[in-house]
Amino acid sequence: MQSQINFLGLGLIIILFSSFLGAISMNVYSDIAGNLTTEYTPILEGFISSYRLIGFLLSCVGLIEIFKKKG
Repeated sequence: MQSQINFLGLGLIIILFSSFLGAISMNVYSDIAGNLTTEYTPILEGFISSYRLIGFLLSCVGLIEIFKKKG
């Protein structure tokens, strides 16, 4: 039961901090790529969406494991 709660909690934490993680990823990417004045917003939104998707999938894994354990 502990690993299911870990997956669920980690997924929710990633979803909550997706904007912050996206901003950090964007800063790292812009340091590597250079001048991104016109592409900044679409790339940032892409990073945020990908972190939300990762969080959602981890939460789903946790919920599926919880329901499998009960049944």
